[in-house]
Amino acid sequence: MSIPSSLLSTVGSWHGQSQLFLPDLPVGVSAVTATIEPAVGGTFLSIRYTWHEDGEPHEGLLLVGSAQTLFTDSWHLRDAFMVCTPREDGSVFGTYSVGEGPDWGWRTAIEPSGATLRIAMFNVPPPAFGDEELGFELLLHRL
Repeated sequence: MSIPSSLLSTVGSWHGQSQLFLPDLPVGVSAVTATIEPAVGGTFLSIRYTWHEDGEPHEGLLLVGSAQTLFTDSWHLRDAFMVCTPREDGSVFGTYSVGEGPDWGWRTAIEPSGATLRIAMFNVPPPAFGDEELGFELLLHRL
């Protein structure tokens, strides 16, 4: 395993804004900081970020590898990791339980573009429940 080559340029410190999208509520906007660095002997890329929701601090972590990505944060998952696998479009995909009913999907796209970086996380309901929707987004600029 190794860090996907398309993400090597993202190593460093970032800042910007996060957006939390919840049904029937205004978009929650917060300042965000992120630190990206190689981890586990250079086989993974660690993306650590902090943000706020309703005045409460939160943090998240993505460990991005070529075969798997681990995702957790203090708001969505709290004390668990979601194991995600790469997709052909370059994003990664995992699932989570919503209690009763089928599991839902969570797709994460990491999109570097020069001195900017977008990390977009999408809720992916089962087909009978509707279409994929943006759930959380980080819009970052290099420090």
